[in-house]
Amino acid sequence: MSHKPHHGHHGHHEQHGGHHAQGAAAAADHPQDKPRTAPAHIGFAFDIDGVLLKGRKVLHQATRSLSLLNDKKVPYILLTNGGGVTEARKAEDLSAKLGVSIRPEQVVLSHSPMRELAARYADKLVLVVGSDSCKDVALSYGFTRPVLPAEVFAWNPAMWPFKSSEGIQARPLGRRSLLEDRMSCSLLTHRRPPLQPCTIDFTREPISAVLVFNDSRDWGRDIQIIIDLMRSKGGFLATESDRSEPQSLPLYFSNSDLIWANDYPVNRFAQGAFRLALETLYEASRGRLRCELTDGQRLVYTKFGKPEHATYKFATRMLHDHAKSLWPNETLPCRTVYAVGDNPASDIHGANKHGWESILVRTGVWRESHGHDHGAGHVVHDVEEAVHLVLKKEHIL
Repeated sequence: MSHKPHHGHHGHHEQHGGHHAQGAAAAADHPQDKPRTAPAHIGFAFDIDGVLLKGRKVLHQATRSLSLLNDKKVPYILLTNGGGVTEARKAEDLSAKLGVSIRPEQVVLSHSPMRELAARYADKLVLVVGSDSCKDVALSYGFTRPVLPAEVFAWNPAMWPFKSSEGIQARPLGRRSLLEDRMSCSLLTHRRPPLQPCTIDFTREPISAVLVFNDSRDWGRDIQIIIDLMRSKGGFLATESDRSEPQSLPLYFSNSDLIWANDYPVNRFAQGAFRLALETLYEASRGRLRCELTDGQRLVYTKFGKPEHATYKFATRMLHDHAKSLWPNETLPCRTVYAVGDNPASDIHGANKHGWESILVRTGVWRESHGHDHGAGHVVHDVEEAVHLVLKKEHIL
């Protein structure tokens, strides 16, 4: 799959006379209602936004494609730089929207690999940035003391005096929301339990790390709080270290996407844009130009999500585990993985870097006028064309 037919996949339909004769013999031995090859040796990794959905709109090619893969028992996962909810809730929501059965273990969200950080920070306060539901996600991963920016803000609203704190409270640490009790609710109708006042004094208890699980809901407030923590003395808020000191806390981002596509006609800024704004303001707060900063004075962070290696390593393990559940006798499942995405900088670049086969669709972020496709193995119109291209190539259709 080294070449790129940008106008369909006609290059895969060339046949010679000898192949027609062999095909006729094969058809006699293999009825059309059975796959000609057991599909356990391949797997798919689909992006969600721009591939299966466009904002809240379901792309109907996605329903047909995933139904076909389920019927053929072709292993696949959904690998997205989105998040903000648990994998179980995302699987439930997507199953309802797409009309196909998707298991939680088939869903890899941007913050899914960050569950492996829980052991390091299990009993420590950590700031979790994103939607309010990110606190539920952190608790489900094993973090026992996550706090939200809204809770920090409610503790001392003077830290961001451009917004009222009225009505903002915090859930007690260790108390989950009603995720388990309301799994039948959709993401849009899910409601949280009543919040309680925040009782933590952040000048006495330090925050040990900042984890950006999902897109910030208030850039100004969240950037201010994160920079305050990075420049604090040991994670104690309302303190300030010397400008020459390196940042105080580890910082983690769940993805690097600069833009994403929803049902608005123009691409929207994503978490990568938030990171760039944070980085620029942090370095400006050091009182020097970026070119004058030493490595120890620049903002240091760890990135997850596509195209990062840690995410693909985690996703590979999840895909193999799912394949083994479908084909328990297969010793080497998913030897070839086909990644289908709409964002060249994350989906295509990440797949190529990890040794997967990459397929770029035109239903999301990327446009022909953008030019650079980061070396996509194929460029097709939509996910259905991608699935049919692969299944025919692999002799499954």
